This record gives sequence, C-alpha cells and structure tokens, in this order.
Amino acid sequence: MKLKILVDNQALPGFKSEWGFSCLIEGKENVLFDTGASSKVLAFNAKKFGIKPAQISKVVLSHDHWNHTGGLEWVQQNPKVKVFALNSFSDKTKQRIREKGKLVEVSKPIEASDGIFSTGKLSNSIDEQGLMLKTKKKG
Repeated sequence: MKLKILVDNQALPGFKSEWGFSCLIEGKENVLFDTGASSKVLAFNAKKFGIKPAQISKVVLSHDHWNHTGGLEWVQQNPKVKVFALNSFSDKTKQRIREKGKLVEVSKPIEASDGIFSTGKLSNSIDEQGLMLKTKKKG
C-alpha cells in the first residue's frame, strides 16, 4: 500500500498547495481520502503523479467542509466512483454526490476497500470519520 498526498497546505516544488487535504491510497484499488478544496488543485497535482479520475474507484470524505469536499467534481468524472460520506452530511452535499456517482452513507465502522476501514462516525464539535489501514509489518 502506498500513500500519496495530493493536496495539503504545503507542497513540494512543482506542486500546488491550498487550504485542504487529499491523500491517495494505492492498494488493490485506489481510494482517495478527501478531495481538497478545489478540483483545479487536485487535478493539477494528480496529473503530476500521472493519476486520472478513472483510476480512482472510491472516495472517503472525512467531514462535510469545503476544503475536504471541494475536488469532488474532478474525481466524479469517473461515473463509477463510490463516495463514502457520513449519513449526517448535509442534504446538499449528499445530493451533489448522487448527481454524478454512487453515495455510500456511513454511520458505523465499515471496510471501504480491502484493508481500508472507516472509523464510522466520530463526533466532537463536528461529525467526521477517519481511516485505518491494515498493513504488513516489515522487518
């Protein structure tokens, strides 16, 4: 399993930064954790890595804030992509997901992909979900 940061507040030379987050998890299938704040920056950085929307089969959104969901339009160019969002996301966000892809509503811990697990709903000041990855121990 490999992780590639596609969007963050700081970027390596040649990449673009923005206030937000997106990480690609490369495993048996490619899973995107969050989409950053904009399709523009997500698309630019993904292209630098040679990644196209068709190569991403699932998206897990941590929480319903613009700087984590803003790049959905780019990834949803792949009409087969499944988007895992908490059932407490706004109706507006859930409708936006349904218009161009498949919405999987999450409330409890689930396996989103082989070895990639959602924590389910975690509540504090906002509802969010995290990811847990099952990896092979080396050494």
